[in-house]
Amino acid sequence: MKRATLTLLLLYLTGNAFAGCLDNSNPAVVSSKIRGLYINSSSSSSETKHYVVLDKKTCTVSGGHVEIGSNTRANYYLYFTDKDSFLQSVLLKAYSSGEKVDFRITNASNGYNKIAYIVTPSGSHNQ
Repeated sequence: MKRATLTLLLLYLTGNAFAGCLDNSNPAVVSSKIRGLYINSSSSSSETKHYVVLDKKTCTVSGGHVEIGSNTRANYYLYFTDKDSFLQSVLLKAYSSGEKVDFRITNASNGYNKIAYIVTPSGSHNQ
């Protein structure tokens, strides 16, 4: 009995460890809370990328067929550029308040998907 309980517990934990909204999908919209932000310092390149870390536990997907990059799928990162300071401000506010955000994404480039636009709070475009 003890062995069966331990086996079921192990299966439950490993089954949930890999389950995520991007694992087997190619969505146009990803809805998720923000788990973190990675803001790069300015670089000499013309375009500095900043990253949003999606919350794997709260994400859901919908719509379209967008190629998901390997790094986005593995790490749940989306990027935006430093030229969009307004987007950076809105994402920081959503992160600090724990709001769920709808991310409309573009096809992958260098393994990551870019944020085309966002709707916050999630689902408010349906009202």
